[in-house]
Amino acid sequence: SAGDYALSFMYHARTEVENENGIKAFLGDDELGFVNGTLGTWGSGWTEVVWTFTVASVPDVDLSPYVLTFAAYGDDTSLGGFIDSVEIVSAPVPEPATIILLGTMGLVGFAGSRIRKKKK
Repeated sequence: SAGDYALSFMYHARTEVENENGIKAFLGDDELGFVNGTLGTWGSGWTEVVWTFTVASVPDVDLSPYVLTFAAYGDDTSLGGFIDSVEIVSAPVPEPATIILLGTMGLVGFAGSRIRKKKK
């Protein structure tokens, strides 16, 4: 459905050769981002990558614009890097009641501080 989302995954460079470890992510034809590194720059472990994106609307029939794909990029070796633990989650949106409560508390606090200033 329409809304804000976060794509997260673990990335690990495959080689120590620069520009040989790139990974790009796409949602349909739209590039969400890319990550590249070498074993020397990323260390020997995995690194979490998080990208956020917004889906304006989802058609009832053709879902092809919303297919998530990954592609290797860089030098002609097409090796890319390693990815693991791919996850897409809906970004949290505050509930209207929470926003109203926080706004009301702010107004009460402001009014209280104004009353105290008048008494002095």
